[in-house]
Amino acid sequence: LNVAAQELGLGDVVLQAVAVDEAGAVLAVSPRCVAHVTPPPVMAPVPIQAFGEWVPGIRVIDSQGTSSVVESSRNANWLDTAGVGAGRTATVEGVISSPQEAVHQFQARSNRDLRIQVNGQPWAEVAGDGHWHFLPLALAQGRHLLSIQVAAGNTKPEVSLRLGNAGTSSLGAVQMEALDVAPNGAP
Repeated sequence: LNVAAQELGLGDVVLQAVAVDEAGAVLAVSPRCVAHVTPPPVMAPVPIQAFGEWVPGIRVIDSQGTSSVVESSRNANWLDTAGVGAGRTATVEGVISSPQEAVHQFQARSNRDLRIQVNGQPWAEVAGDGHWHFLPLALAQGRHLLSIQVAAGNTKPEVSLRLGNAGTSSLGAVQMEALDVAPNGAP
């Protein structure tokens, strides 16, 4: 049996198989099994070089090279509002600060595939299936660069992102900083 850790959470988890027929009637129940889900390895902070002014928010760069800073990802249509329409890809990036070493929960729901990097290293891929995906992210104390590649799609992008270690909230100006410059270095 293979079960993705992000579907279980962390720590001790009780697993039990239940067989049902087509009508939903229970046919058999397995004995309970306790599994221990260990946290992922802790990611060390990276030096963050700035070539512009840090502002609260998330930087969005669309496939045309247009850059803007968005204050919140609470509304699922925030990328469309930032100018990323149907058929366009985008990069979403910013710096998150972890005040102490902790396991955070990263949550994503999207109608487009997402490729996520932390500190310049590939970290996770999320299918654009419209379902919530829950991923444990262990961060050491310090600043960490989060970068998300949003794939192109035939419809407007609908992407919801959340992060937290004691509860989660939508990503935005509260958790992240972005460089307020265009990709080519011009303000």
